[in-house]
Amino acid sequence: MGVKKIHIFLAFIVIVAFSASASAASFEEQIAIDPENPHVIEFEVDETGMIYSETFLDGNIQELVIRLEFIPTGELKKEIWGRSNEVLTLSYTVSEEEISRGTIWKISVISGNGDGKGYIYLEYPEMSVIQPSDGNIPPAAHIESDTTTVIKGNTVVLEGYGTDEDGEIVQCRWTLPVGESLFSSGSSCYFVLDPDEVTEGIYHFSVQDNTGTWSEELTMEVYFEHENERYDGISWELILITAVLFIATALGILKLRKKNKEKMKKEETGSIHATSDPESSLIHLDGIYTGLSPATMFEIPVGKHHIDFTKFGYFECRKEADVLTNRTTPVHCNLKKIPKIDLELTADPPGIPADGRSTSVITISIKDQNGIYIPVPEDVTIELETSSGDLESPVRIKKGHSSTTALLTASESAGIVEVKARCEQLLENSITIEYTAD
Repeated sequence: MGVKKIHIFLAFIVIVAFSASASAASFEEQIAIDPENPHVIEFEVDETGMIYSETFLDGNIQELVIRLEFIPTGELKKEIWGRSNEVLTLSYTVSEEEISRGTIWKISVISGNGDGKGYIYLEYPEMSVIQPSDGNIPPAAHIESDTTTVIKGNTVVLEGYGTDEDGEIVQCRWTLPVGESLFSSGSSCYFVLDPDEVTEGIYHFSVQDNTGTWSEELTMEVYFEHENERYDGISWELILITAVLFIATALGILKLRKKNKEKMKKEETGSIHATSDPESSLIHLDGIYTGLSPATMFEIPVGKHHIDFTKFGYFECRKEADVLTNRTTPVHCNLKKIPKIDLELTADPPGIPADGRSTSVITISIKDQNGIYIPVPEDVTIELETSSGDLESPVRIKKGHSSTTALLTASESAGIVEVKARCEQLLENSITIEYTAD
């Protein structure tokens, strides 16, 4: 008597059993997620081996996604789907070629339509966690210089921009030494202070992302250099001419720079408004997750882009968008529901002698609810078990086919035997076969 269980792979779900060696490093963390707040962990590996993670959440999430990404290239290496109240496992073997390209990886737990609380367990030889995250990576602010020297009575330019790894910058803020704040929507800002607005002191700059999180403030110190300190001994006529030429040139450059910058921004970017039926589908723009439908994505480079819509229980849908200058391109996708399918088992012959040698051919087929055979889009592995005898397992239904076979060898004990077939937690069925006495 033998019972065999092998984990299977079915299209978009891949779950592999893995037992770690005693030297493996591990990390476990309590997490809480909802559709607006995924959970992200960044970690570093510096040798080949197997990444293994296990996630369990209590809650009402019907569309739960675990994603593994390779940070140096931005590639999505693995993605599994499931729901709350079940254990989701993910494993991936890191190659030497990947180690040579970089060492930083990211694993994300994303909810499509509900809330959940639980844990994530991560394991890898010689792993170090860089940033266990609460689901949002704070934005970063950038300025060109932290000090500026001006002649009193001149203008001052306040310029900066922001970046955000897991979202977008919605506004920028400069705070003046007197406490007044200047705001600008978008990922960058550009202000020219008139001479009567310029004061010596510390100017603060920060940016805010689409979750409402502000970046750490950067500072720029402005102080005056008076004309009599800088031009001692020089004629006032020369000072005046130089100052006029300097101001005129500076203003001309600043105006031209601002004009070119605004022109470049208008010419190079547009936006995409993505909708789907049903709504709350995961949106990936050129392979990068951007949120749930419906959603508008701003500052998209002009040209052709791919938008992928995915939702649990539906076939993936891909659309192409041609983004035009300073325009919003609508993209809509009607997702097709995956039909209900079943496993069918037949035995030929349905009864064999209990002699330890006789065999029966078990045929495993995939059919829809109307009895029509369904070819699989990818290779599908079926795990089989029997209550008595020796049964070939696992077996594979090849891409483009709808059935496969396994060989059952009888035991030497007469009686009714049950044969079970299963595609993980998605499909399962059974059949009975009789072992007859000689």
